[in-house]
Order: sequence, then structure tokens, then C-alpha cells
Amino acid sequence: MMTNDPMLIKKILAGDRAAMQQLYQLHERHWFRMCLRYGRNRSEAQDILQEGLVAIFRDLGQFDPLKTPLSISLGPEASSGPSEIDVLSLKIS
Repeated sequence: MMTNDPMLIKKILAGDRAAMQQLYQLHERHWFRMCLRYGRNRSEAQDILQEGLVAIFRDLGQFDPLKTPLSISLGPEASSGPSEIDVLSLKIS
């Protein structure tokens, strides 16, 4: 049975680390492919992904997966500051 993003997000916010891993595994290929578009090589793409994941999980409580699924919500939208990586900024509602 496939668990959907809203359920996983709810579990993550309740402290479920297994749900965090599951959410990552559901989206890792898509997110990494997106990072490859912005990075000059695989190593840089991995760095972008890592920094983006920090932002994703930091702001997860503000994200509404019913409005924008995680699989399509990542992109070069405005970041919260010049030190943020734009590539994986969440669209925060």
C-alpha cells in the first residue's frame, strides 16, 4: 500500500523518522534529476539536493501537499534569502 504525501508529512511532524525516509525515497529520483539541471556535475547536484532537503524538512509544517504535491512543488522559486538554495525551495502557502 502506497502512503501519500499528506499522511507522511503528518507522521514526520509527529516525529516519525521512518516516514521521513519514506517521503525521501518516494521523491529522491525526481528531486535529484531536478538538481542535475542546476548543478554543473553530480557532486554539485548532490550538494544542492542536501541543502534543499534541509529546507524542505525545516519548513515542512508550512507546506500544504493538497495544494501542491511535493513531486512538483520544487523549483527555482524565490528563496528566503541570498544564502538559500533556490533550486529546492518549497512553495509555502
